[in-house]
Amino acid sequence: MIKAVPIFLKDKSTEPNVFALFSKRVVLEGGAVKVRVSASSYYRLFINGEFICHGPARAGHYHARVDEYDAGDFVKNGENLFEFQVASYGGDTAPF
Repeated sequence: MIKAVPIFLKDKSTEPNVFALFSKRVVLEGGAVKVRVSASSYYRLFINGEFICHGPARAGHYHARVDEYDAGDFVKNGENLFEFQVASYGGDTAPF
């Protein structure tokens, strides 16, 4: 991983019970594809409409792990749609 930045909905990072969908179309041309994600609450990953995984891996309070998935079998040459469904249940801490 070269650089990681937190993303979430503007002005919603401390609001309880927020559900969001983050999507991105990516053009890929062969090769291995790894997806890395870290989260403070629940997420599900879909690639091209197919469920891939959910997380995050459990860690101690105020700690997070980086989940890594080999997505090579789920992507195709050309345009691919990556979607993260995110649920932020707390309100006391900002999501990663």
